[in-house]
Amino acid sequence: MALEPWQELRRRRRNLLWASLAGLVLFAAGIPAAKALGTEKALYAGLILGLIVLVWGMVPVNAFVCPRCGQPFIHNGRRRDAFTKRCLHCRQPLR
Repeated sequence: MALEPWQELRRRRRNLLWASLAGLVLFAAGIPAAKALGTEKALYAGLILGLIVLVWGMVPVNAFVCPRCGQPFIHNGRRRDAFTKRCLHCRQPLR
């Protein structure tokens, strides 16, 4: 039962990696579409869609709170690390 929050963080990080990959694919798909259409609008659309997907994947990781101190796990105001192994507030290690 104690590992549930850590499993949730791992699931959120995994989703972030998939969202990053999907964002990259959307951006890359805009390049041949822009060439085929003869306009840069497809490239910009791919870039915007890729960034939206990336932000969509990052929000749940940012919202994860440390089970020990109740503060955000990956940021402390000065520093942000989405793949840290310890809480940036209380230094609780990832289990």
